[in-house]
Amino acid sequence: MIAQTEIGNKSDRRKKENIMAEDLLKYFIFRDKRLKGKLSYASLAILSELDEDTSVTTAFGRLYLQAKNQGKINTLFILCHGYVNDFDQGGLGLELGKEDLTINNVIKWAALKELVDTIVVCACSAAYTGHSMLQPWIVQDGQALMSSLSKITGATVYAADRLQTYFTNDFNFGKWEGTVYTFWPDGKTYAGALPETEIIDVISPMPYGTYYGDVIDRRNR
Repeated sequence: MIAQTEIGNKSDRRKKENIMAEDLLKYFIFRDKRLKGKLSYASLAILSELDEDTSVTTAFGRLYLQAKNQGKINTLFILCHGYVNDFDQGGLGLELGKEDLTINNVIKWAALKELVDTIVVCACSAAYTGHSMLQPWIVQDGQALMSSLSKITGATVYAADRLQTYFTNDFNFGKWEGTVYTFWPDGKTYAGALPETEIIDVISPMPYGTYYGDVIDRRNR
């Protein structure tokens, strides 16, 4: 993690006023606690926190019960570190729970099949794809991982190919860095579209103009 001294130009895309309280039960958050920040304003009914000792299957179970009781989840937000190399190239998976999320274990996410409409991955370089600068013969293929996640869950997945920054007080990361990719369950991939709902839209934010947190990036260090 690298703290930044300036807030910078962080656009506010909040439209929380358009989301009624009863609709919040249709949104869910998987947050790895190794990602610095506060979610104290998030409803516990939609939050499942993970760490290095918590299996992601625990979060799966909670989401399943929520979907069973309230209907299909509109959006699942994944808040965690993305693994990157020394050149900040990602596509190496996500630091999420005890198991992580990698191309080798993404099949476990079949537990969420048809339970979620959209997955928004808030992590560094999750969709990065390219040759490693350290080992040029190796392709770090984040797009393959995100596409597999979409196919296996039946959800539309959004993820970006660059390091992301955010406010630690409310997980508002403003304008996405890099290119945001959309992965469809049919295997198609599109570039440039943004998710309809952002994490800040479903978490009660600090008052407008108030800043109490650091601006940091999500790279894994």
